[in-house]
Amino acid sequence: MERKIKQAFAAVEAGEALKEKTMARLAQRTGDFGERRKPWARRLAAAGCSLGAVCAAGLLGGWLYFTPTAAVHLDLEQPLRLSVNRFGLVVGADSPQEDEAALGETFQHRPVAQAVEAIVAESAPLAEEGELTIAVTGEDQAQCAEILSRVEGCAGEAACSLAEEEDLEAAQAAGLPYGKYRVYLQLAQLDPELTPQDVAGLSMKELRQRLEDLTEGETQPQEPASASSQPQSQGGGNGPGQGNGQGQRNGQGQVNGQGRGNGQGQGNGQGHRHGAG
Repeated sequence: MERKIKQAFAAVEAGEALKEKTMARLAQRTGDFGERRKPWARRLAAAGCSLGAVCAAGLLGGWLYFTPTAAVHLDLEQPLRLSVNRFGLVVGADSPQEDEAALGETFQHRPVAQAVEAIVAESAPLAEEGELTIAVTGEDQAQCAEILSRVEGCAGEAACSLAEEEDLEAAQAAGLPYGKYRVYLQLAQLDPELTPQDVAGLSMKELRQRLEDLTEGETQPQEPASASSQPQSQGGGNGPGQGNGQGQRNGQGQVNGQGRGNGQGQGNGQGHRHGAG
């Protein structure tokens, strides 16, 4: 049966007109897939480029966001350093004491002023006693000044200032918090024998009192006394008498004679300089 069917269709041949009509119909149904492959490829390539640009922008934005450009140093019981990015947000916290480092990490990705305000609130006794100092460091002075302005507005009684990294490193080498190190430098100018160890156990209040005492006890240098050795005379100046009179210098005569040396009185009196008269 199968062979009969094949033999029946074997004799059937499509004409050229039918073939062309069939090909046209197929092209219409498939949308001329072969000719339209290139535009789709171009679209896919463009989409790939856009995706690459988005990824690159994301990587660049992430790098800018997480790169610290400034730092805020707080003199707590152990120093706490908050790293701040160019957008004024906290992106890191470092401290020798884990609890304070964890405290700083709590405020990551928040505005630096908000973080400082919360930390100062946690350390209110230190701030009230004048023990808390805050320093801002960074290469961009404009950004540092802006951060300092924001921090000062929420730091309560804490002393705030700009600083250099070298100064902080020197304070660390001396074993002193930065605020205490600054007062120590002032004291050392008045008392050169003072050492960092001498002030390490003192409070900021005690250091400031000591600085005040040394400043008040410091005496101003006196003006040098006059070295003039001119003799004092009784008369007015430039009289008509002779400057050197008739008497001998070492003899019996007067030193300046009988004339008036300066005014009406005698220059050195009537006595002889070395004579007997």
